[in-house]
Amino acid sequence: MDIRQLKYFVGVVEAGSFTKAAALLHVAQSALSLHVRQLEEGFGTQLLVRDRTGVSVTASGNRLLERARVILREIQLTEAELTNSVAAPSGEVTIGIPSGAARVLSGPLLESVRSELPRISLKMIEGMTGPLEEWMAAGRFNLAVLYRTAESVG
Repeated sequence: MDIRQLKYFVGVVEAGSFTKAAALLHVAQSALSLHVRQLEEGFGTQLLVRDRTGVSVTASGNRLLERARVILREIQLTEAELTNSVAAPSGEVTIGIPSGAARVLSGPLLESVRSELPRISLKMIEGMTGPLEEWMAAGRFNLAVLYRTAESVG
């Protein structure tokens, strides 16, 4: 098991499919699949169930997912502490965004972050507002863009 395998595994789970994860992580889908398969072989258990609509997480996969998120967060914090880069923010920022809004906001947001905050790695997870709210409450995102109607505010 290595850090890249954990990162790719978490990416696939959060994206819901290998195709979406490959695009978000900027890696070939075949390489992503290989790393996740190697992780499964290393643990000797299936972590994901793959089908035409995407992936779902097995019980073993859920246990690994919890720990992998903690491990990756600790690595990120350690890197930030050791680089001691006050002048230039760095790290990963995860944004949850509804699919419709993503089509409009993704391009300009990514361009702005790349040019103004080059040490920030922006990760965008698309979904529907209900699940995005739940995932935000669970700490899967740093921030989320959500649709709200007057009826849903309460």
